[in-house]
Amino acid sequence: MKTTKKPYGIAFTLALMIFGLAARLDAQNLYISCLGSNTVAEYALSGTLVHSAVVANLNDPQNIAIYGNDLFVANYNAGTIGEYTISGTTVNASLITGLSNPFGFAVSGTNLFVANTVNGTISEYTLTGQIINASLITGLSNPQGMATSGTNLFVVNYGSSSVGEYSTSGVTINASLITGLSEPNYIVISGTNVFISNFTGTIGEYTTSGAIIKNPLISGLSDPAGIGISGTNLFVVSFGNSTVGEYSTSGATTRASLMTVPGFPRGLAIGPPPQLDIAPYSGQSVLFYPYSSSGTNFILQTATNLASTNWLTVTNAVPIIGVIVTNTSPTGFFRLAPAQ
Repeated sequence: MKTTKKPYGIAFTLALMIFGLAARLDAQNLYISCLGSNTVAEYALSGTLVHSAVVANLNDPQNIAIYGNDLFVANYNAGTIGEYTISGTTVNASLITGLSNPFGFAVSGTNLFVANTVNGTISEYTLTGQIINASLITGLSNPQGMATSGTNLFVVNYGSSSVGEYSTSGVTINASLITGLSEPNYIVISGTNVFISNFTGTIGEYTTSGAIIKNPLISGLSDPAGIGISGTNLFVVSFGNSTVGEYSTSGATTRASLMTVPGFPRGLAIGPPPQLDIAPYSGQSVLFYPYSSSGTNFILQTATNLASTNWLTVTNAVPIIGVIVTNTSPTGFFRLAPAQ
């Protein structure tokens, strides 16, 4: 059987693309810092344990954050930030040192912002650990959780039960953007909505302009701590009973005890979504993304405008089958033969 060069070249290129994506198949997972075991545990969104200690030998890891395929851990007692890959490989266990009981942190662009709880400051560093400004923002009251929206920082002040808003250059926008909270600690932002965990047992929802949407959105929790969002699902760590619950962003309970996490769970971060790639083939476009028999928690959608709020589920796509072949062997040819 004669084979042509063009299909082989494309097939081989696409096979390599699939191979590269396969490494990210489990990326959309939950990562949870555990104080008792000084580890970060990894779970699938379904609640299945992936790794009980994807990162170990930490020192009171209060909070974690994910940027790309890198996992950053705040070691509260050691005063450090460590950097790891989401698969657990150590990049730099002491990326940043000399901090004052670091708790929350956030990434904006190529800069890392860290909340120092004891001295009430926000410090700014590069992602490689170089200091930019050790006292970018000062005068805070036991700052804990932190999140970004655009070029603005939203900082939870545990001491004053409030959330303040600042620019990433350190300018105060509104030091009391959200008030009247009850022992707030963690924060996450999705679009223009802000979700805040109150250690007294609730999750509140607000806009990024500070308006109340619903408070409490979720109640009856046991010392809620880390929170994260995947699509329309909200995941909440209950420090008091060592569980993680799953809720909708509208507040409906999906599973109040999605899983039990040993070792006093505290912070939570969600891995990056699967990567979507596109390539031309025979006058058409082929879209590639990771596939798992257990599901990826994602559906393919389309819109004619990137800024659209009306993305539609793709219903006319035709699935294709591909294989992965090694590119370490000498140049070769391929053909299909009848199965015996």
